Amino acid sequence: MYGLADLDRPFWPDVRAFTAMDGGVIVAVVLCLDALRVPLVYAVAPPDDEPTRELLRAVASEIATPCVATLSLGVASALGWDFDSAGEFLKMRLRSEVRPGDLAEHSSAHRLDTSDLDELRGFLEGRAYAEGEGGFFQPYMLELGPYYAIRDAGEIVAAGGVHVLSERHGVAGLGNIVTHPGFRGRGYAGVITRALCRELIPRISVIALNVRRDNAPAVRCYTSVGFEPVLHYEEGWIRTSLAPATTTGRSSKTHVSPRTDGP
Repeated sequence: MYGLADLDRPFWPDVRAFTAMDGGVIVAVVLCLDALRVPLVYAVAPPDDEPTRELLRAVASEIATPCVATLSLGVASALGWDFDSAGEFLKMRLRSEVRPGDLAEHSSAHRLDTSDLDELRGFLEGRAYAEGEGGFFQPYMLELGPYYAIRDAGEIVAAGGVHVLSERHGVAGLGNIVTHPGFRGRGYAGVITRALCRELIPRISVIALNVRRDNAPAVRCYTSVGFEPVLHYEEGWIRTSLAPATTTGRSSKTHVSPRTDGP
């Protein structure tokens, strides 16, 4: 889905892409983003997708570890990998019929720019998440697309923006939509999400996000905005090297395409 954004700047020059071909058609893709602060492997497909499983088996020795892995549900276990799961997640997509006028504006949501970087980073890294929740932010996100925040007594108490955005491919992934633990239950996450979607809808056809499957309040929030689940997957750590595995004889062809020039 919005993995397409990884095929655009700023990611593309550093992406290693592995594809499995069958009859001249790409049937599976594994993306390795090694230049991030924590390397990421992205290989999401419906559960029990055999081409993706076989491609992962074939390129296991090419995966830089330790890394964060976003994988089809159950694939790490099926391959016998030492995978420290962080839990099950949903990919949710904004329904195509939702229009900006359907999303009520709220005066408390203010758009951030690069001058707000230190304040935003301080909030996300120091005050936003309850113990054990975690988060992931890099400065390029604030430069890439919209970020909104709500302040109380002059300090950010809720924020959210994009993790990835590609106008070329018409996709955006929202991320870091979070409210300070002391201000939750006031609907701030919904205000931030609506503000982001109002701005993105006119120029982006696929707006999506990830959320823990067991985070019922967040799922309800995003559903109320107009998101619906489209895929169930898991995320976690691969901490040890992955030894190459023998193939199963499937007649698909695996190609490695390390690009350094850009799309």
